[in-house]
Amino acid sequence: MGSIGSMNASIKNNRNVLNANSRRTFGSTLSVKSESIGYTRNEMPLIFPHQLKRVRRKIQKQNRRVFRLKVVIGIIVLPLLVYIFYRLNN
Repeated sequence: MGSIGSMNASIKNNRNVLNANSRRTFGSTLSVKSESIGYTRNEMPLIFPHQLKRVRRKIQKQNRRVFRLKVVIGIIVLPLLVYIFYRLNN
């Protein structure tokens, strides 16, 4: 019977949380907090398409470099692990 009581308590607590959220919307909580701490909204700078392409190419180049490094490490480590497990079993 204890599990049913805890289930009912969880349902009640969840219902109370939902009711509290419906009374106070997320936007209103942000506006209150933002005014109290002097929050200013950050504006994104204007970015041209050629800058985006340059950033995209740079990220792709970095990703390729990381992938190659992972492959090289895998090629080195995998045979070592196979050898170690083979030696341990014999």
